Amino acid sequence: MPDSAHWDGFLDTRSRLRIASGDLRGGLEETLALGRRYAAVGGRNPAFIPWRSRAAVCLVRLEQEPERARELAAQEVA
Repeated sequence: MPDSAHWDGFLDTRSRLRIASGDLRGGLEETLALGRRYAAVGGRNPAFIPWRSRAAVCLVRLEQEPERARELAAQEVA
């Protein structure tokens, strides 16, 4: 994948669309991959890409890993 903020914006939008269309698992996977990619370039600002809260919501809706969901939400607030 290209290394640019524009590509990250595309991935961000694609993950939101998957979630909105009901593909929670696919959206979660895309969101976590985006978060890893964003973190790898030093990205931390949730105002730019709020991947942690989106992943937390997916985990809650999928009824999986509630502790991880809380941790991701707390990280984003911090």
